[in-house]
Amino acid sequence: MSINGNLPPGFRRAMSAPAALKSPQEMGRISPERPLERVLMPQTTVDIGNAFLEAFIPCEVPTRTAQQKGACVVQGKIRFFTKKVVKEAEKQWRTILLPYVPATPFTGPIRLEITLHFPWRKGDSKLKAQFRVVPIDTRPDAENIFKACGDQMTVLGFWKDDSQIAELTVRKFRSDTPGLHLKIQPSTPTTR
Repeated sequence: MSINGNLPPGFRRAMSAPAALKSPQEMGRISPERPLERVLMPQTTVDIGNAFLEAFIPCEVPTRTAQQKGACVVQGKIRFFTKKVVKEAEKQWRTILLPYVPATPFTGPIRLEITLHFPWRKGDSKLKAQFRVVPIDTRPDAENIFKACGDQMTVLGFWKDDSQIAELTVRKFRSDTPGLHLKIQPSTPTTR
């Protein structure tokens, strides 16, 4: 897939990749032969030696979730289906996350931190003038957004199964720079 190809409109506006980069392989995807390198995307570090990934991905965060399924009655039976807008959101998540897929999936228990930065609304001018980021308590729900994002991370191969996630932190904010801050690292045992 080309970085400058058919991206969702919100993604194309928010993210400006260098024109010379065309695929995740050309973007410096990490491999075991090159254990520590800086990926050619803003504010991104990947360290396979310590199984660590941290990235801020400037984008419009998709707000549709898998909870928004449709239902219809066919021959007296209820049938559930995935709505077109949910399929588009899943595709947008895959497009956003694709350049950050590690060469080898994370193994063992994982600590995952996701921070969602939504753009300011028109009525937020006083808050915007006073604060850099503000926590929000509006829809979409943090757990539903994570489920949509986490399912696509599993599909893309960040890890083998989402049951590996031992620690999960999801935050939602309004901020000047909309996007997704992603941090994946091994979950370590704590002493008593």
